[in-house]
Amino acid sequence: MRDFFSDAPYEGQEKVYYYLTHGKEDMVSEEIPKDVFSGKSIRMEKIGMNDGEYTWFNTLAYYVRRYNLRLPEEFEKKILEG
Repeated sequence: MRDFFSDAPYEGQEKVYYYLTHGKEDMVSEEIPKDVFSGKSIRMEKIGMNDGEYTWFNTLAYYVRRYNLRLPEEFEKKILEG
């Protein structure tokens, strides 16, 4: 995942973050999510989400905001052009 971190925020990042936090909820996990890089707990429920085409956990939005994570090109394009 580190290979897809950006040194600075990128154009459309907030739209990507919003999209990832507003998908359709599939499931809620009782697991307390942890940042896989810092080891610290992430203060949120871990929720499986989807948009009918892609599936992700809501913690993906955390990495987009915290580390300026870039998504795979096709998924990011769908979000930004939608």
